[in-house]
Amino acid sequence: MTECPSVLELTTMSLTDDASLRAHVADCVRCTALLAVWSRQVTDHELGDLPSIDAPAVRARPAELDIAPAAGAVHAVLGEGVDRQLVGVVVEVGDEQATVLPISAEVCLAGDWDALLDDLIGYPAMAEVWNHLTVLREQIGERLALLPDGLVSRLDAAYDAALRSGGWPEGLPDGPAVAGPDDPRIGFRREEALRTVPYGSSWRRIADAPTFAAAVASRRAELEESLQEVAAAADVELEVLGELERGYLDLRQAMPVPALGVIVGHLGLPPSARLYRLVEEHVFANDRVPEPGQPAAFARRRRGSASKAGPAPPDETRRRHAQDYVARLRERLES
Repeated sequence: MTECPSVLELTTMSLTDDASLRAHVADCVRCTALLAVWSRQVTDHELGDLPSIDAPAVRARPAELDIAPAAGAVHAVLGEGVDRQLVGVVVEVGDEQATVLPISAEVCLAGDWDALLDDLIGYPAMAEVWNHLTVLREQIGERLALLPDGLVSRLDAAYDAALRSGGWPEGLPDGPAVAGPDDPRIGFRREEALRTVPYGSSWRRIADAPTFAAAVASRRAELEESLQEVAAAADVELEVLGELERGYLDLRQAMPVPALGVIVGHLGLPPSARLYRLVEEHVFANDRVPEPGQPAAFARRRRGSASKAGPAPPDETRRRHAQDYVARLRERLES
């Protein structure tokens, strides 16, 4: 046998008489480590020169599923372009985003800034404080467990320390410090950082945009697409898209919801509370009363056409218009 077996094959080895499998495991550091973690009998010999680790006696409280994220909750997190969900501990929650500490079962590779957790969700685990990431609230999926309050406060302190280059909080066990450039845990951390990229990409795509116009312009620039390409994809006039990116387009009058839905999808802007808030603010700021005799934009040859700016309706009317436009956009994107 030249390739390592799957975890299933490895952990059911005692039920088979596969001599080649047993011979492979006897000489394979990876498989020996996995078996040790599985049986919770990690020894100094199996870990080489790494010191042994004593994890705290922590038990997660059972929790209901499919409820709102909260600090200290362990959730499955949806990623972009990946089928596998990330398991992570939520440490901060906002209206539009949440901060998550990814969880790994590779406790034998724990280092400093890895918070050691005991049998959290059925197996020994660690929370990667050094690898914290921000995700959209819409990415937070099923709740798996809820940590004890004392542990939650210590994890929060560790996260704050990571942001401020502070010290590790007392009472929260972590792994031994990474020894140097030859430490194998450096490669593991590089792999972990790459593993979590698809889960933070949606937030990064829209996080820095202060307005919807900026989100569209920056994303188009990131994709290296011209105004003409995006306008053609949405079947709108070029001047309409240009006015949108400048922040002055009256979306309600000049951009039908289906056309904006195409632009959002084409640019890969994630349907989310943040996106909808930015669109609502844009519609509210630019909502105008059409000049008398001006033909409706929706009836023109192209689905979006620029319109002359008229007076602004009252704030209450503009807010109602903005909320209605966003409701139709949400239905379009999420149907």
